[in-house]
Amino acid sequence: MELDAISAVVIGGTLLIGGAGSFSGTLWGVLLLAVIQNLINQIGSLNSSYQSVVSGGFLIVVVVAQRYLARSRRAT
Repeated sequence: MELDAISAVVIGGTLLIGGAGSFSGTLWGVLLLAVIQNLINQIGSLNSSYQSVVSGGFLIVVVVAQRYLARSRRAT
């Protein structure tokens, strides 16, 4: 459950390196994460351990995108 909470906050826009987030961003992160997990359940071929792997992979993609965006903002 801790991974889900951290994932939802990061997906909602709060940077892992610190910074301010918003309640609405966190709410959107929770909803997006729930939709992803629901889609995985609809497929039906993945068990719960693979659901965590997919959620973790999505979290990695979001963190990499945040780092790229933060780096490009500093350059300008």
